[in-house]
Amino acid sequence: MERADEEQVGTGPGVERPWSDDPRLQRLADVVDDVGWAAFLYDRHWQLIWASREAREMTGDHTPAALGYGLQVPLALRRLAWTRRMTAEERLGVSTVLLAEAESDVPGTIEAARASEPELAAAAEAERTRRPDCGGPAFSFRTGYAPANGPHTPFTGVVVRVRDDAGAFAAGLCIVMPALPMGLSAMLMHGDEDAFARMARLATPGRRAAAVLFADLEGSGDIARGLSGAAYFRLISELTERIDRAIVRRSGIIGKHAGDGVTAFFVADDLGGPSGAVRAAIEAARSIAATVRDITADSTVDDEPTVLMNFGLHWGPGLYMGQLVTDGRLEVTALGDEVNECARIQQTAHGGTLLVSKALLERLDAADARALDLDPDSLHYAALGELPEAHAKTIRDAGRLAVTKIAI
Repeated sequence: MERADEEQVGTGPGVERPWSDDPRLQRLADVVDDVGWAAFLYDRHWQLIWASREAREMTGDHTPAALGYGLQVPLALRRLAWTRRMTAEERLGVSTVLLAEAESDVPGTIEAARASEPELAAAAEAERTRRPDCGGPAFSFRTGYAPANGPHTPFTGVVVRVRDDAGAFAAGLCIVMPALPMGLSAMLMHGDEDAFARMARLATPGRRAAAVLFADLEGSGDIARGLSGAAYFRLISELTERIDRAIVRRSGIIGKHAGDGVTAFFVADDLGGPSGAVRAAIEAARSIAATVRDITADSTVDDEPTVLMNFGLHWGPGLYMGQLVTDGRLEVTALGDEVNECARIQQTAHGGTLLVSKALLERLDAADARALDLDPDSLHYAALGELPEAHAKTIRDAGRLAVTKIAI
């Protein structure tokens, strides 16, 4: 098993299509990309010929040379594009299984690897002794991997051998997927695919223009004291689910949930421009306000405290947005003065009102303003710090912002 020359690696048709004229392999590649699997194909010589679009996104590398096209798979997967996101044990484990299986299709593969990879060759021989069913129609392996936009995660690889019309080995297709129990997978699937796609686009932090929404329950302490713990939990749970739905359905990105409040961002690039982002933010706020009214009207609890939600909306022309990923959570955050100012706008709103900045409303075009039943030219503004509800921090941080109330 010799490493291909660097100048020879990647000289085929390219990353998008397999190095093969076999229509069956072309069709396999199309199907895999259509369903969004992380996968790769190798030919009858066990040389890597194609990596799927999702696999390339996982590695963060997109060139044939970086991925190891033309190398035999056990060595290709030891290239930096793949290995920098795996531990040494994981690298050896995956290559051991693959080299042991390759020996069944290309006899002498282990011996050829011995000069350059003696540890790997010895491990593959031991694997074949331990597992005499090498060479079957399919096999699997377990490993761990840290995708370019996510934390280190356990993965399972499933490899299927493709046969030609005469029944001879023609190629191998390896599909890699997270090794999650079905219950956890179901939890992850409880969400909106487009919303997750918008979050995924923020894997690379950068500056973006966006409308910012802050919403919070008024007098949540009094509400909590007036209800049992179970009743208050049900209220917050239902509110959170409906609030998130209102944001997602208007192509927004949910930020932090803090207690009974929420932050959301409506990125101009996701909504056709600044006006579309502003319209979506206002529509989301109005939808959330209607939700709060519906929940209160549907309540069967006698003497339940009045539930009011206050909103602040502001415009951020250059927010620095990105993902925060830890072992226990993934969230989107944005940094910029406008985020802090929006928080102060929301804190000043009271009585179930929607308080918006002049900077936000002036991004509306005429068509979106009509759709919202607004006439921006007739609105009157006041300095945020001059409102009677403004606190000392509001006056200090955002007192000169021009704001107005609009109907919800």
